Amino acid sequence: MLYASPAYIEARGEPATVSELAFHDAVTYGRSGRVQSWMLEQERAILEFNLRSRFRFDDIDAIADAVADGLGLAWLPYWLVRKRIESEELVRVMHQISSHVSEVWAVWPERPRLPTRVRSAIDALAVALPKLASPP
Repeated sequence: MLYASPAYIEARGEPATVSELAFHDAVTYGRSGRVQSWMLEQERAILEFNLRSRFRFDDIDAIADAVADGLGLAWLPYWLVRKRIESEELVRVMHQISSHVSEVWAVWPERPRLPTRVRSAIDALAVALPKLASPP
């Protein structure tokens, strides 16, 4: 979903349409020179955005921190910012648009036997992530 701080919304206003996103500051994820596109869904169509970013980080927590500090809008996973939303540090913007559902993958080197700690971590994530993934 797209999130911003209440202070950012108060200062800049909330974008009402997809085209208005171009007039807002974006905080994006980037690594090795590549910026991750924002994948949003509107009326069953998947929209992919590559906005000019004011700030770019390769750490999602750093993006959430920057957005909470009022530096722009960001496309963030709900499970990561749930507590910030509950504390009203972040608010969702553009409620008419939903986030494109992304898959989560666990990847490990091929070995004859998977270490128990790796199997346990994968099993724990498989149980926990679906519960955290979607807003109530």
